[in-house]
Amino acid sequence: MTWTSSSRATGLLYEARTALTPGALELACHAAVPPVLDVGFLHLLRVNFFIDPPTVLGYAAEAELLNSPLFQESGAGLYEVDPHLRSLLLAALDAAYGFERLTKVALLLEQYTNHADPWQPRELEFAQRLTALSIVEPARAADWLANAQQAAAGRATFGQEWFVAMRKRLTDAPAQAANLTEELTRLQTAEPSLDTARALGRLGLLPGADNATIKTTLLTLARHPDAAVAALATEVIETLQTLSRSDPTSVRENDGTHVDLLSLLSTNARALRDSVHMIRSWRVEHYMLRIPIGVLRDGGMVDLDLKEAAQGGSGPHGLLIGTGGSGRHDLLRAMVAALAITHGPETLNFLLIDGRWNTTFGPLALLPHNAGTITELAGDPRQADRLADALENELIHRQKLFRDAGDVASLRDYRMARQGTGLPLLPTLLVVCDEFTELLSAGSRVEQLFRRIGRTGRALGVHLLLSARRLAEGQLDELRPYLSYRIALRTASAMESRLAVGVPDAYDLPEEPGHGYLDAGYANLVRFTAVRVSGRTPPGRPGETDLDLIVDVLKDAGPPARQVWRPPLQGSIALDEVLGPVTVDPARGLQTVDRSIRGALRVPIAVLDEPREPLWLDLSGVDGHVAVVGANFADKSTVVRSLLTALALTHTPDEVQFYGLGDLGGFRERLLQIPHVGSVTESLADRHRVRRTVFELADLLALRRRYFRLSGFESMGEYWRAGSNVQDDFGDAFLFVEDWAALHEDFAELRPVLDLIADRGPSYGVHLIACAQHWSELPPGTFGSRLELRLDDPGESVISPRAAGDVPDQPGRGISAAPDGTVLDFLTVQPMLSSAASPALLAREIADAWTGSRAPGVRLLPEELPYDHIDLGAADGFQLPIGVGDVNLEPILVDFARNTHLLVTGDPGSGKTSFLRALSASIDRRLGPWNSLIVVLGTEPGEMEILANYLKRRLPSPDVTAQQLRERSWWTGPEVFVLVDDYELMSDQLSPLLPYLSQGRDVGLHLVIAHRYFEVGHALFDPVLLRMTELSPAGVALSGRGREDGMSSSLSVQPLPPGRGIVTFRDQDVQFVQLYHLPPGR
Repeated sequence: MTWTSSSRATGLLYEARTALTPGALELACHAAVPPVLDVGFLHLLRVNFFIDPPTVLGYAAEAELLNSPLFQESGAGLYEVDPHLRSLLLAALDAAYGFERLTKVALLLEQYTNHADPWQPRELEFAQRLTALSIVEPARAADWLANAQQAAAGRATFGQEWFVAMRKRLTDAPAQAANLTEELTRLQTAEPSLDTARALGRLGLLPGADNATIKTTLLTLARHPDAAVAALATEVIETLQTLSRSDPTSVRENDGTHVDLLSLLSTNARALRDSVHMIRSWRVEHYMLRIPIGVLRDGGMVDLDLKEAAQGGSGPHGLLIGTGGSGRHDLLRAMVAALAITHGPETLNFLLIDGRWNTTFGPLALLPHNAGTITELAGDPRQADRLADALENELIHRQKLFRDAGDVASLRDYRMARQGTGLPLLPTLLVVCDEFTELLSAGSRVEQLFRRIGRTGRALGVHLLLSARRLAEGQLDELRPYLSYRIALRTASAMESRLAVGVPDAYDLPEEPGHGYLDAGYANLVRFTAVRVSGRTPPGRPGETDLDLIVDVLKDAGPPARQVWRPPLQGSIALDEVLGPVTVDPARGLQTVDRSIRGALRVPIAVLDEPREPLWLDLSGVDGHVAVVGANFADKSTVVRSLLTALALTHTPDEVQFYGLGDLGGFRERLLQIPHVGSVTESLADRHRVRRTVFELADLLALRRRYFRLSGFESMGEYWRAGSNVQDDFGDAFLFVEDWAALHEDFAELRPVLDLIADRGPSYGVHLIACAQHWSELPPGTFGSRLELRLDDPGESVISPRAAGDVPDQPGRGISAAPDGTVLDFLTVQPMLSSAASPALLAREIADAWTGSRAPGVRLLPEELPYDHIDLGAADGFQLPIGVGDVNLEPILVDFARNTHLLVTGDPGSGKTSFLRALSASIDRRLGPWNSLIVVLGTEPGEMEILANYLKRRLPSPDVTAQQLRERSWWTGPEVFVLVDDYELMSDQLSPLLPYLSQGRDVGLHLVIAHRYFEVGHALFDPVLLRMTELSPAGVALSGRGREDGMSSSLSVQPLPPGRGIVTFRDQDVQFVQLYHLPPGR
């Protein structure tokens, strides 16, 4: 507006207030009265002068007064009043109330100094005292000033400029000007002009002015032919209407049934939005946490100060009791609203708890001060425990900040210590709990936390306000020592009144809502009528209440509070919401922007319920193995996929690789798109790939163990720092297992290998991620990172059976344990970005952004192994290579000196005949015709009888020595290899050899039988096969659909490619083998 100054003055005032120590600017302003005014002093004037009259100077008027041309900026954000206006103001006050009332202001200032906390610097305190003396006893003030200036201490304490300024202000006594009526009469007859319009506006701001006449005079000016004069007069009229003091009711206007909160705060519905900043700005420490809660019978205002007694208050904790219809809810709402109006969210926050209903606090949840709204806790122990966790976390948070500030002892000390530091603001927290008795009866931990707040809240800046409609004997026993103020509205019984305030009187209060007693440490109870924020419609806002108006004005008036409580975790959370944004790095592909976690093996996997923070897994040390345990449909696969995706977005495919046993719920193809993934089995039925995957990582572990020993490395960090000298193509390799129990059940031969990886893997960059339904399925002590989803039986939990029972039946919800044992309730993040439509798109984005090499794949046995690849030179003695094994992809050697006979089984087309051809060629090439005799069983009768007679001559006679037996030196000749194909067609022809089978090594007999699976049941009736089984021959089980009944393998037989089989040797682990293939005619 053109007739007021710009807002620059307000900005300077705000800057000065934030730069000085708390209260310093207010004291400086008080010291300059009467020449200089500020909001704080105007508040004191209002309290001491404007209680009786029917009108109140509103905060908006104060703001306009300071920003108008009636004031000048005098530096440091102070405003010096126009001398003429000062004379008018003091004359009006003197004429209306007398000089005696004026002296009360000075006495109030002096008492404020005496009883308030010490102020710094000292000249502010002395200036305030001197100002008071200048009004009460001017001569005494002048003497004091003269003596102080001459004293040595005075010269040391205050500068010369201070004394000069104060003497000048004392000697400039305000003139007692004519009354307001005379001034208005002068302006009515003055020449219409811009100055006249401005003067009328100034006069309209003064208390006691005849605003009706002023408005009439301004309306005349608004019709003046001079457009400038008319426009200014119109603007002044609009401003005065906005600041009209006819709308707000005074305290005396409250009718005993509706005590208006806004009027007690000297504002109104129309002016509230413009006056909130001013209302808050004068709240020096003395007025912090001090609010009106009602009026006395004589109209006097009843304040409640929530500060502790040491700071002049009645807090920090209190009780409010009132039966239904007593106005308890309205008083609670009014108290919260009053605190929100008079304090910004940087100073004060609320935690609003409704233990029984969902209606107590209504729209107050929208206030920026609100640190959480909790409703309907009764009968829900899970939510009550969450509340206890939230309160405990808040206390821990404040204690940590106190330590960071230098182990300060109180919130007051913290606020002083944080000035000039990077420490965060720490508002006072008021915990308002309605129907708190419902939480006590629920048997939760909330009562313990309330008692803890009672003990420590004073220092930590956490206040309790407990409310209930009923109160039973014994419910306050544990909390009573901490409740320093108590309010009882009408109670349901005399006993409840006595429990609350010590007397039965509250039971006899009127039926109308709002009547009550306050016990705040005074000599007597205070009978009052409570403020209200409901039941009345503000002007121009049909269908709304004062509370709706207050919330609408305040909901954007400040930054939102840090959330102490958040609603239970629901819905889905994208990975980048906890990991942070991602970007394409030319050297690293799609990676998180946060460079501090790139390559660190530390990733977020979930969001914690309390506090609402990411759950991080650090896989770089002893916690390098991860266990995910939960019932069916608990979403274990999503946990693993999110973990793999988080690692992929923080590491390159050179730094981490993933190998999977199981497709994680059908996501194999999507997983294989990610360049970090080396292999994923479709299921455990793919036995060869399962085994090769485990053996591949076992080989990596063995290689690194050897390399660490040779190089003197003690950690993976040293290994990585070796750079190009590393000995393998892997980084940190992760093996994820979709069903650990099934793996152990179906692959018993892998257990020792898995145990070795579990024991030694993390130290060498080999990690396990195991999913299971029960913790008992996993080896104890192996998995340092444990994620427990919903269990079928919470009693099986290794983290907390109680907490496990509270895990919601919601996919991805679970618990984990912090290093100190604290239970962490979490919701797993989804393996996708918030900007992507699906996880599939993210997998493609990761693949498209990477231009380097993929993770090494799992080396598998070849589909066909040509005989040309055989290396006979690697064999010794009677060792013959038959193929390549899957354990380490090295040749499998059959040592016929140890495994005298060989049994080969397989369905037609499995490769039995090809194997016999290759074996025959190897015998011939390796041993030669002089050392070997190959007999291929045909259909000619009598062949085996001839061979039996030949072998009979090799049987040792009684005179053969032990040494000859060991060396087989009592006979000479070739080793005899009998190769039998399709044994089921000629089984009876081998009977002559039966006596020599058990002495095969002694006589140089080696029987190699190949037969079909469907004939294996005849083994119990076939003497040769039965004898072979008793002798535990070497075995090769090729492709088939039956089971070998233990004759050749302990593994289940399955359809396999031609030449692929399972080989078993005496005293050796079974393994898959790809046999050398020799086509016919070669």
